[in-house]
Amino acid sequence: MTGILLGVALLLVLLAGGFFLFRHLIGLFNTLDPTIATVTTIASIVALLSAVIIRGGVNGVRRNDATLPEKLKLYEQLLCAQCERLKIKQKRQDGVSDDEMDRTERLLALQGSPAVIADYAALQQLTTQAGVEQAVIVAQITKLVLDMRKDLGKNVSNFPEKDILTLLG
Repeated sequence: MTGILLGVALLLVLLAGGFFLFRHLIGLFNTLDPTIATVTTIASIVALLSAVIIRGGVNGVRRNDATLPEKLKLYEQLLCAQCERLKIKQKRQDGVSDDEMDRTERLLALQGSPAVIADYAALQQLTTQAGVEQAVIVAQITKLVLDMRKDLGKNVSNFPEKDILTLLG
């Protein structure tokens, strides 16, 4: 209870200080020529808005950097699980559990970019269809990896597709 009273008292002191500061600034502007007062007001507003915009931009960059390690881990899990699934289909062995894959797909829905989600959905559709050529599936995996790299801020220009397939196994 005393914490609430202290908070309210501090808020009232802050409001009173703001009021007196505002009155002081009005008094300063009253002593200026009207044209100079208008120009000074406009310059103050522009400076204040610029500071707010710059601060918002800096915060936006920090938010994106905070999610990067999570996305990287998610994309790695997704690629590993999908590659294992494709190997299992070819070899007809047990491997990646459906529960693990379902969890990874849920994380993709929460954290993945729209392009990566669309590519993954297309890959899932291709792998469940019968009679799809291996080259089409490989092309879709390559597109998925390139979109993952774009989302992570990596360079994708002049990136050899055959190297992707070599690394994925």
